[in-house]
Amino acid sequence: MTTLSEKITIAKKKKEEGNESFKQKNYVDALKGYHFGYLYIKGLDAKNLPIPSTVELTAEQRREITELSLSLFLNMAACHLQLHKYDKVIEDCNKALGLSPENEKALFRQGQAYLALNDLEKAEINFEKVLKTSPNDHVVHNEFKRLRTKQKEADQQQKKVFAAMFGPTSSQE
Repeated sequence: MTTLSEKITIAKKKKEEGNESFKQKNYVDALKGYHFGYLYIKGLDAKNLPIPSTVELTAEQRREITELSLSLFLNMAACHLQLHKYDKVIEDCNKALGLSPENEKALFRQGQAYLALNDLEKAEINFEKVLKTSPNDHVVHNEFKRLRTKQKEADQQQKKVFAAMFGPTSSQE
């Protein structure tokens, strides 16, 4: 039987393997590494997951497992973002935010996914939260500019639709 320490060590090794694959832009293999890493620690200790009754965790072990879970969720979200699987990005970020509600990376990546899905209101909410804590982050500002451009395009498109619906008609009197 694998001990708690061994599971944590294996999870960290899988994360490192995922990191190497990510650096090589092999996002599918990276995702596998992160996912398998998470499977090794799933259920050991994370919010809303049962802790096996036979395992007593120290505060340090709980912290380590939570931090590792958070990192794995963020890394899976990064892979899904590169693979254009935006629903999965949102799901991974929701899990990360469950562990760390104000996590900037999770908010930002989730905002990017919302932007890609044209959910402009949710993207704006996420980017604004990040900008409150990191007002000088140029990457976030660039995404915010992309959001504003999409919002303007959507407004112009809506105006065209309304003009076609309610614009001047030839009335026969």
